[in-house]
Amino acid sequence: MQALALLGGSHFALTPLGALFACVTIAVAAPTSVYSVAYVRRYRHEYSVWWFGAAYVLLLLAVVGIFAATDVLGFLIAWEVMTLTSCGLVAFEWRE
Repeated sequence: MQALALLGGSHFALTPLGALFACVTIAVAAPTSVYSVAYVRRYRHEYSVWWFGAAYVLLLLAVVGIFAATDVLGFLIAWEVMTLTSCGLVAFEWRE
């Protein structure tokens, strides 16, 4: 598999085990995404639903990036993106 170079030294490539975990992540994310559309619909007048969607997609990409990281730098970048986006999603309903 060909690796995608990021930041000049970090590489990402899916190994068979990483691909298995990525498939499990996507299998769990698909019904979760369908449910989140109905969940967020009631907040469209109070909060930025666009921001929620962007953070959710970035979270899913970061989780798959963790499984595809081939070096420590790539793993740490994906881990930090996952941490920050999940923190933002937890704080989505900040008024309550």
